[in-house]
Amino acid sequence: MKILVPQEVILDGVQSLIDDGAEIVRCKNEEASLIAAISDCDAVLARTEIYSRKVLESAKKLKIIARYGVGTEKIDLEAANDLGIWVSNTPLALTNAVAEHVLLLILSTAKNMRYCDKNLREGDFTCRSTLGMELLGKTIGVVGFGHIGRSVAQKCKDGLHMKVVAYDPYLKPGTDAEGNTIVSDLKDLLAQSDVVTVHLPLMPSTKGLVNKDFFKSMKDGAIFINAARGGVVEEPDLIEALKDGKLFGAGLDCFSSEPLPLDNPIYQLDNVVMTPHNASATIDSFLRCSSDMGQCVMDVLVDGKKPRYAVNKPLTPRIG
Repeated sequence: MKILVPQEVILDGVQSLIDDGAEIVRCKNEEASLIAAISDCDAVLARTEIYSRKVLESAKKLKIIARYGVGTEKIDLEAANDLGIWVSNTPLALTNAVAEHVLLLILSTAKNMRYCDKNLREGDFTCRSTLGMELLGKTIGVVGFGHIGRSVAQKCKDGLHMKVVAYDPYLKPGTDAEGNTIVSDLKDLLAQSDVVTVHLPLMPSTKGLVNKDFFKSMKDGAIFINAARGGVVEEPDLIEALKDGKLFGAGLDCFSSEPLPLDNPIYQLDNVVMTPHNASATIDSFLRCSSDMGQCVMDVLVDGKKPRYAVNKPLTPRIG
């Protein structure tokens, strides 16, 4: 048995397979290397590599791609279905790490941490006069109310005593069991939220959803947070909203192009807090990822069944 690991991951979840003789195969994160390495592998522990139809068609023995994380936009799911390859992810492992990071971005933006830290390091103590925003009693609007969105809502409500309004096209409007208000109109959420945080997958229906009209519908002086996918946001429209004072500030963990080019004008904005798409990167979350990913591999290769966290439906699954 061979397991392809193109990028570094914690292998605890498949340690029992390694102990039984499974071989770990390494390769570079580029198409030619993937095609050569994947040809006789049974499983892949995937991170940010691109699995095109061309790559998958070269994987004659491949039975499962176990994604280390949530997003699967870099995997051709249609090709995987056609070829009988299972694709799984780890939808619960990263929830708390990302939700905590969103709180970091909210608080850092609200308290002008980037501006104050930068100026203080340059010897300008007068930055202490810059006024921040208190969050007590404010409304947070959560766009996309899955596991992460709900965790953010709970932390903001219980820890910061904020009001929660959520929008998710798959949910009925009203008040849910936790007392959160679910609205059917995204513009309704934007109009009443002091902080808006986006938790959407990148897909055709969400690409560029956060655009000029989106920001125009937000309250003046609100905060925008994105720890989901950069492609959901039209970046030039965000920059304009930050420059003209429509927004108080933004906290960003993902961008339209990664790594973020050094000539991107967003670097020059003092009301933006940025992190390098590492909201989920904690020791704890990576260990959970490894465990959940390993379980999916074991489900397919050892137990001959559907992986626990399958994200696709192969026409004729390759199992065992």
